[in-house]
Order: sequence, then C-alpha cells, then structure tokens
Amino acid sequence: MNIKSNVYTSADLLRNARISYRQLYHWESKGLLAPFHIKLGSREFKRYRQKDLDTAMLIRELLDEGYALPNLKMLELILRRKQIEEELKFRLRIEEALYNVSDNFVDPDNFDLAVNKSLGVIREVIGVNRVYIFEYNDNLAEITETYKFSKDGEPINSKYKNMPVDNISWFAKVIEIVSRKESIIINDVELMENLDGKKELKNIKLKTLLIIPLFYGEKLFGFMGFDDNQNIREWNSEDITILKTAANIFTRSIIYNRKQA
Repeated sequence: MNIKSNVYTSADLLRNARISYRQLYHWESKGLLAPFHIKLGSREFKRYRQKDLDTAMLIRELLDEGYALPNLKMLELILRRKQIEEELKFRLRIEEALYNVSDNFVDPDNFDLAVNKSLGVIREVIGVNRVYIFEYNDNLAEITETYKFSKDGEPINSKYKNMPVDNISWFAKVIEIVSRKESIIINDVELMENLDGKKELKNIKLKTLLIIPLFYGEKLFGFMGFDDNQNIREWNSEDITILKTAANIFTRSIIYNRKQA
C-alpha cells in the first residue's frame, strides 16, 4: 500500500531525486527505471511513477555512500523491504487518523468545527490539497458544499449553495455516477475522456481527483471529494477502500448530529 502515488514528469523526477539527465537516461538504459508514455493530442510524453522516484533516490543515496551502481535484482530486494516498512508506517498513520476522526465526533462542543478538523486530519495523511463534502437536497436537484478543509485555507465556495445540479454539466455527470454507488477516479485530469468535465476541472486548475459517494442506507446523501492542483497521482484500490471507511464515519456522524439537533 502506498497512499503517496504521484506521477512525475522528467523535470519533476530530476528535481526531487537531485540527479542529472545523464544519470536518468543511463539508469533507464540499465532497466533500473521504467517510465511510461502518455499521449496528449499528437504528442507523446514520458512519465514516472512513485516507484521510479523512490528508486532514483535510493540509487543516488547508494552512490553517495560509495556503493557501485546496483543491479535490478538488488534494487528490487531493497525497494521491497522499504515498501514493507512504509506500508507498516502508513497503516499506523491511517489507523491513528481514523481513530482521531472518530474521537473528534464524540460529544464535540462545536460539531462543524469537529468536521473541518477531521477533514484536515484526512487531508494531511493522504497528502492532497483539499478534502470536502457536498450534499444533495432531498430530491437530488440541488447541491451544497457544506464542509471543506484546504491546505491554503480556502473558504467554502458560496456559489455551491443550493445550486441546481443541472447548472454545471460536470455536477450532472457526478450525480449520474455516484447514484450507482460508484466512485469517480481521475488520476490525471489531462487524460480525461469526458471533455466537458475536463474543461470544467481544468478551469479550476485540478490535476487529480477522487470522489466517493456518501449514502445513508440506500439514500444518496452526497459525496466526499479529494483533489490536488499540484500533482497527478494514481489512486489504487487500497487507498479508496480506506477513504471509503473515512467517508462512512463522516456520513454517520453528520446524520446523527442533525437528528439530535
């Protein structure tokens, strides 16, 4: 499991790993790095996964310590060991985060503050810019952004208060998908097939997005969104399973609080 699963350009990888183009191409030729290619229009671009960055950083560290350039088998063994260590660390962090979220909802003095604080906990542990909750009205015709925690402290967007879903084609597409209890997974906005949604998301400068539906029983309540305007990333199934658990905690807590009011 690796919640940190960004995708990088060549320039990003060089900057983060602090290596040269010469080293990058040499290590690729040795099979130590395995970039993939994407097409944007008629042009093709090279991209690197998180594993490639981790590998490049490891090779640089080994070379700096005086070791010879490792072979692929050695690297795989070292990286697997590091991956297991990171998985254990992440599991502890996410378990602690979910515990803290649940604890925040135990008889809070200010429920809305508890929700925002909890969104901040989730945002930090998964490493995105924003986490937010949108809710539908009873007939699913209108949508409101009720909670948001942003790295930059963005306020809740007032234009998303009781806004007709049909006003924005992207929101109409979202409700069509989440009504089927399906998540929306967009690793890279640039590669979206839905051109209308792509234009709308690019206008707000999004690079990656995950939307998880919120249900109360069989009734669609809204959705929880996670997005980033700086990095693209690969959302894997284990990430999504964990975040669905968090989303369920938020839904139950919000519904319970309103019933008690």
